[in-house]
Order: sequence, then structure tokens, then C-alpha cells
Amino acid sequence: MTPFVKAILIACVAIHAAVLLIGFISPGFQRIVLGIGTLTPRYLFLKPWSIVTMAFLHAPNSLFHILFNMVALASIGPWLERALGTARFAQLYIIAMLTGSVVFIVHTLLFSFSATPPLSALGASGAIMGIIVGFGFVFPEAELRLFGIAPFKAKNIVWLAIGMDTLAVIAGANIAVTVHAGGMLGAWGFLRRPWNRRYWNWIRVRTTAKVNWLKMKYRFWKMRNR
Repeated sequence: MTPFVKAILIACVAIHAAVLLIGFISPGFQRIVLGIGTLTPRYLFLKPWSIVTMAFLHAPNSLFHILFNMVALASIGPWLERALGTARFAQLYIIAMLTGSVVFIVHTLLFSFSATPPLSALGASGAIMGIIVGFGFVFPEAELRLFGIAPFKAKNIVWLAIGMDTLAVIAGANIAVTVHAGGMLGAWGFLRRPWNRRYWNWIRVRTTAKVNWLKMKYRFWKMRNR
């Protein structure tokens, strides 16, 4: 296990265990602890630290919430940390975490500010989505398996994540998909650096090559069907 991944795993699991223990002893105090650390955009000026603390808290009534995040981090995080180096991997994780929080805040303030009860979010999902995107960028040809069954290339993992979030929205699931979107956007910006002219040159070259390939396929198709 790599250093940063190990540190995040220990921190998240230890905090979650502490929250569960507090809830067993005093449910009321547990609600206070969660209220202090959970990101609630309407009350952001009262607890600005929640932009960060929300990423270390998970829903105490859902084992799947923390399990999915920690399993994803432990599965692909070490590979990405070794490839990027611990310092750069930590930067990626922190940026994805923060952009996930910021996008959730902006979206909530613009579209759901008056919601009752106020919208809130907690969990490391934004940062984890950033790590997932990063893995797809760094190891595009790696073969992954969805639930250990369906194989797919890592470069398609972004579309899989977007598809799952879309289904969650359609189903009305209680998932902060804007946190996920923000985490993915932060990872894309950190790794691809779209403000750099070389990135757009790379996009242009890839697009031109793809268009030429499609033209060639079309010509072959016409020749076969004459």
C-alpha cells in the first residue's frame, strides 16, 4: 500500500468508526458532529472548513457509501500513486476533493438555495472520482472488470462513471452527483492542463487522425458495396 493512499484509508475508516461509536453512545451528539463536518452550502459562511471535512465523513447509516469509496481507492489508488509519485498524487486527490466541493456549492447556491431541508453533502466521492479519472488517463489500455465480471478498458471509465451518475439522477437517488462532476473536472484540469496550448494541439492531432480513419473506413465500405 502506498503512503498517501494508506493515510487516507486510515483517516476515513478511523473517523467513520468514531462517528459510529459516537452514534451508539449518543445519537444526538452524532448529529452535531455530522452537522459540523458536513458541507451545507447555505451555511458555508458559518463552517468554511466543511469544504474539506466533508471528504472525511461518510453516511453512518450506509455501509455501501464508505465501502465503495475505500475499495475504489485501495484498488486503483496505489497504481496511480506509483505512476505519478506521492506528491503529485496527493495534489490530484486534494484538487479533486476541493473542486468537488466547489461545484456542489455553486450548483446548490444557483439552483437549490431555498431547498427544505437545506442540501448537504459528505463523503470522499469527489476525490475518488478524480482518482478514477486519473487512472483512466494514465493507464488507458488497462483492463478493468465491473463487479469482477464485465471487462472494459480504463480509458472508458469516465463514461461509465458519467453513465452511473446519470442513472442515479433519473432514479432520484440521494447522491450528490455534482460533487462527482466537480471531482472529475478537477482531475481533468490537473492532468490535462487545458490552458496549455500543447493540449489543444494534441486534441487537434487526435481528432484529425480519427476523422481520417473514419474516411478511410467509409471508402473501403463503398468499394466493397459497389
